[in-house]
Amino acid sequence: MNTQLIMRTLGKFLAILSVPSLLCAVWALGSDRYHQASLFVLLVTCLVVLSAVLLIAIPKNTSQAAGLKETVWFLMSAWGCLSLLGAIPFVLVTDGELTLALFESVSCATTTGASMIDYATPLSPSLVAWRGVLHFMGATLSISGTIVLLAQSAANGDFGGQKIQAKSVGLTLKLSTFSRLFAVVAAVIAIFALIPFVELTMSGFALREAFSLSVGAATSGQVLPYEFGAKIASSWSGFLLALILLVASMDMTVFLSLPRDYLKSFRDSEMLWMFGVIVLLLGILFFIQSNIDPLLAFSEAASIVSTSGLMLPDEKLASIGVPVLIFFGFVGGSAISATGGMKLFRLRLLMARTGYEFSRLAQPNAIMKFQMSKVQNPVISMMTVWVYFLGFAVVAAALASYLSILGLDFDDALMVSTGAVTNSAALFRTELLGEFQNAFTHVILTISMVFGRLELLLLLSLVFRA
Repeated sequence: MNTQLIMRTLGKFLAILSVPSLLCAVWALGSDRYHQASLFVLLVTCLVVLSAVLLIAIPKNTSQAAGLKETVWFLMSAWGCLSLLGAIPFVLVTDGELTLALFESVSCATTTGASMIDYATPLSPSLVAWRGVLHFMGATLSISGTIVLLAQSAANGDFGGQKIQAKSVGLTLKLSTFSRLFAVVAAVIAIFALIPFVELTMSGFALREAFSLSVGAATSGQVLPYEFGAKIASSWSGFLLALILLVASMDMTVFLSLPRDYLKSFRDSEMLWMFGVIVLLLGILFFIQSNIDPLLAFSEAASIVSTSGLMLPDEKLASIGVPVLIFFGFVGGSAISATGGMKLFRLRLLMARTGYEFSRLAQPNAIMKFQMSKVQNPVISMMTVWVYFLGFAVVAAALASYLSILGLDFDDALMVSTGAVTNSAALFRTELLGEFQNAFTHVILTISMVFGRLELLLLLSLVFRA
C-alpha cells in the first residue's frame, strides 16, 4: 500500500480545510466572541501544522499511483480528521462535553443535520458558518470520493498523476489529481447553494437563515435544525429550495457531463427513477392529506426523498406515517449525490433481479443474462447488495433495541435508529431522545451516522478485495 501518497493527499485536504477555518476564526474575533475564536485558532493551528508536516516531510512523486486500498484509506483518514478536528469549535456550546461535540461534528460532516444542542443555546454566526462548512466539506468529500472509487473499481483509474477514466459512471474526467476533482465538485455544490441564497436574501431573509437554508438544500442536510425551514415550504422560496434539494439528490456525474452531452439527463436511468419516486411520494401525500397545497406537498416530498427533512415540520410526522418516512428515507437519492450512498441504485438492482427471477420461473429452460440498463451484472453484485442490506438492518435493529431499553417508545426508537444509519434528518428527531441522552448514546449514534454515510461494509470489502 502506498502510504506516502495517502498522507500527502491528506495533507492537501487539511490545507484546504484550514482556509474556511481561518475565516471562521476571523469572524469570531470580529464579533468579539473571543472564547469561540480561541477554539477556531486552535483548529487552524492543528490543521496548518498537520498539513505542513505531511506536505513537507513526504516528497512529491508524480509517478505514484493510487489503487482501491489507497483511495479507501485516504477517504477514511480524511473523514476521521474532518470529524475529530471539526468537533473542536463545538466544545464551548456543549459545555465541554466531548462526545456531544463529536456528535455535532459528525452530524454536520455526514450532512445528517441532527443536533442535540439545546435550541435555547444561542449559536454565534461563526459557529453557524462552521456547521455550513462541515456540511459543504462532507458532501464534497463524499461525492468526489465515490466518483474515484467507482472509476477505479470499474475502469482501473487512479488519481496519482493519471487521468481518471470513469466511463462506467457516465463520465470521463480529465483531472490529474484528487484535489482538482474535489475543487470541481465543490464549485458545483457552491453554485447549487448560491442560487437559493441570492433569492432568499432578496426576499428579506436574514443572512443567517438564508445561509443555513441554501447550504442545507445544496448538501441535502440541515445546517440549523430549527423550524424556520418549514415556514416557507408553501412559498416560492420553498419551491426553489425543493428544486435544489432534488438536484442535490441526483447523480453528480450527470451534471458534470451536461456541457458535453446536455441530453444525458433525459437518458439517465437513475434520474428518471428519481422523478418516479417523487411522483409516487406526491401521490401518497395527496392521498394521506387530501386538502394539502400542491406546492407544500412538493416541498415535503423533496424534504423526505433528499433525507434532509429541511421543510418538514414536526407536526407532519404523525399524519405522513412512520412507514412512508422510513421507506422513502431509506431509498434516498441517486448514486454519487449529496444524499450519500447508493440507495436508489440498490433498489433498482433488487427490482431488476426480481424481474429476472420471475422470467426464469416462466421460462426455466431459457438461457438468460441478468442485465440492468443494458449492463450485465454478475451474481456477486447481488450478494454485495444483500450483505449490505443485512448489515444495515442489523445496525438499525441493534440501535433501536438499545434505545428501547433506555425507555424510548418502539416507534420513536425505530425512527431515530433508521434516521441515524440513513443520515436522514427527516427521521432523526433528536428531541425524541429527551432525558435518554448520555455520553454512550452520543457515541453509538455517532458511529451509526458514520456507518451510513461512509458505507463501511462497502469500503472494507474494497480494502480486503483480492
